[in-house]
Amino acid sequence: MKIFNLKKVSGIVKIGLAMLFSLLLCSSCEDVPEKKNLNQFVKEVVLKFDEEKLAVVKNIGRYDFEYLAPNSMFEVGRELWFVDRGVTEGYKVDKWKVNSRILEKLPYDVDANDSVEENGTWVLHINYTLCKAVPVMIKFDSAHIVVKKRISRNSFIEISTGDYVDEERMIEFKAKNLPQGKEIDKWFMNGKEIDGETRRVDVDEAIEEGGKKIITVTYTVK
Repeated sequence: MKIFNLKKVSGIVKIGLAMLFSLLLCSSCEDVPEKKNLNQFVKEVVLKFDEEKLAVVKNIGRYDFEYLAPNSMFEVGRELWFVDRGVTEGYKVDKWKVNSRILEKLPYDVDANDSVEENGTWVLHINYTLCKAVPVMIKFDSAHIVVKKRISRNSFIEISTGDYVDEERMIEFKAKNLPQGKEIDKWFMNGKEIDGETRRVDVDEAIEEGGKKIITVTYTVK
C-alpha cells in the first residue's frame, strides 16, 4: 500500500491555490479601467457657490481682478482666488474646499479632477470650513476716524475705539474733520503703512498689551 506524505500534499495544495488566486486577480485587474485624467478632455467647469457667503475672483491683469457670478463657466488650469464675505461672529475661514478637496493655500489652479459630473457638465462646488478667531482690539481717534467692520456681503457696521474685531474680518476706515485744505496722505496700522482704506484684521500685525491683541489705526495728512 502506497503511503502519502500529508505534509507534502498540503504544501502542494497551498501552492496551487495561491497560483489560482494570482491568476484570477490578474484577470480581474484587466477588467478595471485606468482612472482618467479629466484635464485631458475637460476644458471648462461650472463654478457653483453661495455669493452671499463668498466671492470667486479671477486675475485679469497685474493689479486687476474680476468677480465671477455663480454658475460661471471657467477654464481648466487658470487661477482663482476666494474671499469670504463675512462669517459668523467669533469665527474665521479655516480651509477652503473645492468639492471634497481641502485646499492648503490660494490661489487655486482649477483642476478638472476635482470636479463632479452633474447633468452632463463638470462642476466645482466652492465652500469653506470655519475655526475660532482671535479677537483683536481696534483703537483709533474717534474724533477724526470712522471705522466699520463687515458683518455680511454688503453690510458694514460702525465700531467704537476699543471694540474687538475677529482676526481676518474686513474693516474699512475713513477720516473725518480734516483741517481745511488737507487730505489723507497715508494710513497706518501700528505704525505700518497700509494701502487703501480697507483691510483684513491680521493678528500678526497686532501688538500685545496686558494679554490683549491691539491694532491702532492712524493717518497722516498732506
